[in-house]
Amino acid sequence: MNKGLQICFAFSIFFYACVSDDFQFSQLPEFKEYYKKYPPRETEPTVEEKNLLHRFRPRFFLDDGQEPFIDFYQDYIAYGYLVGEKGRIISAKVDKTLLNKYKNDPDMVFIHTYKHLQTTPVVYGRIDYDRLKVDGQDTNELTFLTYNLVFRLSGLPAGLSTWKKSLLNWIGSVKDWHQLDHYVSVTLALNRQSEPVAATMQQHNYQTTYIFTKDIHLPPDERIKLDIALYSNEMYPHSKKRTEHRAVQFLNSESVYYLITGEKKPLFAGNDITRGTNDIEYRLKFLPQDDAFYRFQGKLGESRKLPGRDGPPGADYNTILALNRQSEPVAATMQQLNKLHVTFAPVEGPQGCRFWF
Repeated sequence: MNKGLQICFAFSIFFYACVSDDFQFSQLPEFKEYYKKYPPRETEPTVEEKNLLHRFRPRFFLDDGQEPFIDFYQDYIAYGYLVGEKGRIISAKVDKTLLNKYKNDPDMVFIHTYKHLQTTPVVYGRIDYDRLKVDGQDTNELTFLTYNLVFRLSGLPAGLSTWKKSLLNWIGSVKDWHQLDHYVSVTLALNRQSEPVAATMQQHNYQTTYIFTKDIHLPPDERIKLDIALYSNEMYPHSKKRTEHRAVQFLNSESVYYLITGEKKPLFAGNDITRGTNDIEYRLKFLPQDDAFYRFQGKLGESRKLPGRDGPPGADYNTILALNRQSEPVAATMQQLNKLHVTFAPVEGPQGCRFWF
């Protein structure tokens, strides 16, 4: 590829990702209204809820040499410093108390300083309740078990073409696109009999929901097996074999068509790569839903020059508000729609999964 084409492609990436320097996803006005209507719990799950989360805790698999997930406060926040408006350093010794003190300030930026540590992997569990609405009608009350993993870095799909990797590494790093990835999550929906009926996985800027007994199956130990993709940390159903998963940046009619058929590949598309070699033992931890881990409104990673490479806000700001309530993706799945709508709707895809946009 000649230099001119490289510059054009680099500019297209910049334009595609570009947002105002002052824009913070957490500051969309709808979020304030949403959390006023659905305030987060200020306490950890009860003993009974923790037991339920422990019972259905997933099994997560990584490939050889893949960096494991970590403890948010002990392995990430403990190594770095907090910066306020105009670059003023608030503290070089940041802990849970300090981070929560500034969680509602969108000007705050936490900058992680990498330390290679031998740690015990941690997964954060939370529980929510909501009523499932199908075609506008209330049906059942569901229990939602959400498990979040934390990685120091978030990269791009490992299966990008060679020329795309080369160009993107010229701009940044495909292995280190931005600091912190705590959006890595799966949510299990349980019915009134505490039986899993669906699993919703975060994949890039969209979510995919799988229906138990139809799309995926629950093992005898009731612990679903999931693989974490190389570099991008996206979550997929488990396979011991090296598996490529079609991935796009955002969902629209063109990208959904590609995800379903594999045809007409968009420019901003690649393949996530998984190989579930190692079953990772981890500790299940719990935080109040109003903790900074979920609700930090600033950036939990350094600001970088190229838009789209800044650190993310809290884990609750992982998707647009239309899908923020846990029941929304499941409700859309249950409607079994097969076409694109102007609003959020599912489309059948590989392995029977559904895409949300």
